[in-house]
Amino acid sequence: MTTPAPIPTTELLNLAARIKAAHEALTGKNVVPRAMQAGEWLKEAKDKLDHGQWQDWLEKNCDLKERTAQRYMKLADNKVKLMEKVRTATRGSKTVTMSDLSISDALKLVNGQSLSERRNSSDKYDKIEEKLIGKLEKMKADEAEAAAQETINKITKIVSTKKAEKWRPKLAAQ
Repeated sequence: MTTPAPIPTTELLNLAARIKAAHEALTGKNVVPRAMQAGEWLKEAKDKLDHGQWQDWLEKNCDLKERTAQRYMKLADNKVKLMEKVRTATRGSKTVTMSDLSISDALKLVNGQSLSERRNSSDKYDKIEEKLIGKLEKMKADEAEAAAQETINKITKIVSTKKAEKWRPKLAAQ
């Protein structure tokens, strides 16, 4: 049995518009405070929806992936903790301010990591993926489709090559 789609109320539509605008404004400095605000609005919207309606509403009304929404809500939930961590955070010999942080850096601090710890490849990939999606969202439909297809082709080729390299040593050993 599928959950019925949520009926958007004026209040939910207004929240969606604010969330979408905040997400689109996440460039340059001060991205973390804007992400935290989006997280507050996301939590408010989620509380207004029935169980099982969240993902559908999020995708249809905010053009946002659930994972991104979860990251924004985590920042909102940990606002006080993050502000305390920022007071003592440094990167090398430089003191870090809230306006200097990326979302990934802020989540590191929330998770108890230091900013000097190297980003793992998953964090780097997530950041690149966010940038790519942001660029695609700004393109016209035809341009975005062509660019996405070209990227998909390149990624497919890379993965195929990596798979072939993975099997090559095993075949040589036989």
